[in-house]
Amino acid sequence: MRDDAANGHRDDEMRAWHERAAGMDPAAPERRHDMSQPLEQPQRGRRKGYYARQVEAEAARQGLTVEEYGVYKGDVGSAVKPINSAGGLLFLSILITLIVTVVAVLMVKVLTDGTEEPNWGQLVFAAAFGLWIVPTTWAYYVNERKAARLRRQNGKTIELPTRRNSVRD
Repeated sequence: MRDDAANGHRDDEMRAWHERAAGMDPAAPERRHDMSQPLEQPQRGRRKGYYARQVEAEAARQGLTVEEYGVYKGDVGSAVKPINSAGGLLFLSILITLIVTVVAVLMVKVLTDGTEEPNWGQLVFAAAFGLWIVPTTWAYYVNERKAARLRRQNGKTIELPTRRNSVRD
């Protein structure tokens, strides 16, 4: 049978040993870390992606906030002219959702039919892609819809960037 006072003493000894190992002075109470609280790690800034930096720069150039600017409106990195108005993004979101739904129905048919062995790699990839692309397209639509509403409320307009006036890294 263990004595609670002895266990408490052992805990204090272990805490002091860990603090000495970490380079802390266990005798200095102002430098002691409360072991019940997690250690604060220095926060490293995560570098923003290319398109996030482009949105910030273009919004600043036009005197808009990032929320008012909305989604990236340039055509750098795309083979076709982007559709990035709220109506265009709504159309694309509905279209992609319908296509993914048809693919999901066909996947269920392949799995339940049993006439041929399914290619699990393709099925898993298609499912993962569908679970990623559908919420992403709807998030872009919601973001642009909110930005259009904010611009309308504040009486601001937006000038679509061209390759000549887009900010270069």
